[in-house]
Amino acid sequence: MLRGCFPSSIPFLISSATLPDHVLDDICGKMHLSKTAMKVSFNNASPNVALSVCSMQYPEESKADLRFLIPPHATKPDNIDITLVYCNQRLTTEDVCDALKQWAEDEGIAALCIAFYHANIGDKQKHQLEEMLWHGEI
Repeated sequence: MLRGCFPSSIPFLISSATLPDHVLDDICGKMHLSKTAMKVSFNNASPNVALSVCSMQYPEESKADLRFLIPPHATKPDNIDITLVYCNQRLTTEDVCDALKQWAEDEGIAALCIAFYHANIGDKQKHQLEEMLWHGEI
């Protein structure tokens, strides 16, 4: 129905970071796109990115299972690997950030190099944090 509302000269773009081929094929079929419709895909393989999963050893409230993220002999932010920690809830995200900041300060490292990012921080703050991450400031 949507395709019929627009002239055929108007392109339709479908974008997703994780769209599997069978879902893309289904969407193309439902959109009545030609089998020869142009598909552009990019490989997001990043050899410098790793996923790490560990069994929890300490009570969740302590956040102690994340203590390894601040190396024991770190003296400056550059001694801490750039790491993204995903949490299921915004409050947990903030609690994890607070714990990491405290551990950094315990090592004499400015806590400003650690930040949380979630849906409720606002677009301006998100942009600032993305820029800081890009420049290695957090």
